[in-house]
Formats: sequence, C-alpha cells, structure tokens
Amino acid sequence: MSRASILHVFPAVLLVLAGATDAPAKPLSVDGAATAYVMRDGYASIDPAELDQALMTLLGESGGRVEPGADLSAIEQALLLVDLEEQPLQRARYVLRYGQQTIDRVEVSFIDLQRYNLGPAIRLDAIDSYEAENVADAEAFGVGPHVAWRFVTQPTAKLSAMLLTASRREIADEEAAGRNCLPCACLSLDPIDDLADWSDPQTAAALPPTPYPSVVSTVHDDTVTDEIAPAAQALELAIAAGIAAQGADGLLWSFPERAGHSSPDPFVVVVIDRNLGQETMSDAVIGIAKVDKDHDQRWVRLSGGVFDGRVVQTISEAAGPLVKR
Repeated sequence: MSRASILHVFPAVLLVLAGATDAPAKPLSVDGAATAYVMRDGYASIDPAELDQALMTLLGESGGRVEPGADLSAIEQALLLVDLEEQPLQRARYVLRYGQQTIDRVEVSFIDLQRYNLGPAIRLDAIDSYEAENVADAEAFGVGPHVAWRFVTQPTAKLSAMLLTASRREIADEEAAGRNCLPCACLSLDPIDDLADWSDPQTAAALPPTPYPSVVSTVHDDTVTDEIAPAAQALELAIAAGIAAQGADGLLWSFPERAGHSSPDPFVVVVIDRNLGQETMSDAVIGIAKVDKDHDQRWVRLSGGVFDGRVVQTISEAAGPLVKR
C-alpha cells in the first residue's frame, strides 16, 4: 500500500467531477471517521459483511495463506461491489473519487462512487433524431436508478483494502440532471474526446491479471456481448498513470507524495462512460491532482472494447483542467 500525505487543497475541476463531500476534520478514530463519512447526506448503511460475502463469491474462497483478493485495491473493490449489488445497466457513467487520510498511523481510504443511468438520455436523443415510432422501448436502453455509494477501507496484513463501512442512496432524476461531472452535466452525452487536447492515441498494454473477471458478458441491444469490467479499466488507468505497478510483493498502489496535512479530500478521480454510442465500447479517464507548483493536473484516457473476442484499447494523455470545448 502507498504511504502518501494528502494535500488539503483540492483542484476545483476535480471537485466538480463528483461534488464535495466533507469528512471529519479531526477524526478521533478510524471507526469514527469511517462512520461519519458514509452516513452523511442521507445515505443508508450497508452491512459490510454482506458485501464481503458478495466479493468472496466472485473471487473465490480462501484456500491458503494468500487471500484471493489480497491485492484488490479500494478503487477496484468499489467498482466491483456496485456492479455486483446493483442491477446491470447497458449504458452508464461511473464517477469515482478517491481520498486518503492517515488516522492513528493507519492509511484509510475514502471512496465516493456514483453510477448514472444514461439509457433514458440516449433514448431521448434517438427519438429526437429518428422519431419515437422508430426507437426501441425504454427497457432496450436500460432501466434503473442513478445510485451513489460510499466506502471506507484500510489495509491489513492480508488485504490491501479491508472494507470497514459502506452506504448507499439513490439519486433522483431531478437531482441527477442538475449535477456536474467533469465540466459537463452528469447526464450529458458529450464525449470525453472533446474535453481536452489529448495526445496521439497509443495501443494500450494487455489487460493485467486480476482476481476477478476482467472481461464480462452483458446484454446490449438484445445481444450478449463482451465488455471490459470497469474495475479492470480503473486498474489499467492507474498502471498507465504510474500509481499502480506489479512488484515483488504483488500489485502495489503508490499515490503521489503531497505537501500539507493529511486530509481525506479526494485527489484521484475516475470517470468511465460505457456504451454511449452505437458500439459496445467504453471511454474512461483517471485524473490526478497537482502534486506541487511545478506539476499540473494530469489525465490518462483509455478507450476501446472487446471486438471479435479481442481486447482493443488505446491510451492517451492530457494536462491541465478538462474543459468543454
């Protein structure tokens, strides 16, 4: 696990990505900080034991000294759990923000993850273009609520991210319509491609080995298709951004060293757009806040999908805040 101290000043663009969430300024304990974080703003507590069981079912039972999910990061875990606990959506936007704070010499991870159902917005766009009688019904585009989850984890001797607490709430349509993700509305269909001056795309490295299926089967337009799991995309982005790497002791995440006091303010953001167009593919970015005055915000983008049984993805980068162009 990383050993980072987190800057208390968080760039405005990253705050816009997911909305502000205040955690206790001076937590008395790990448990106290974790509970306060997940129970704010009308969230309902979710039993972490039930979530652990869901993960165990996916990853497999422990059969030795090493847990199946020993290297599973807090970010991957959050994305896996939301997809395990929520109904499948064909077209969705994931917005994850990650913060970290040292409490009683323990590095505690704070994760806020929102998943927006873009199916209705895409259907309305299709109706505008092709007339209602030529567009499939709502179920064909994906029916389900917008949801928000919070998770708090800490490392242990056996696990990179042991789940301490979790909570969930639904986001009403009206609230979702008024939220901002990146410089665009959370329900906007504007592509990530238009938000920065991206470098020329390069072929992405092969999918890294994971304890969970990195390619999953989903139903898209009444057809079963293969997609890259959001958790695997987040891991790929982290590796490409240099904050995760395979080491002698397994997969290690090492976040940027930051000046200032330890704070749970988010400093890493992951946004994943799934199937906004006609093809089954995704576009995802990871954003990392400024480390110091000599380094700007930086973004890494991963685009692609599974075509004819092959994973095909490209990587590109950009610096500075994302801007709607």
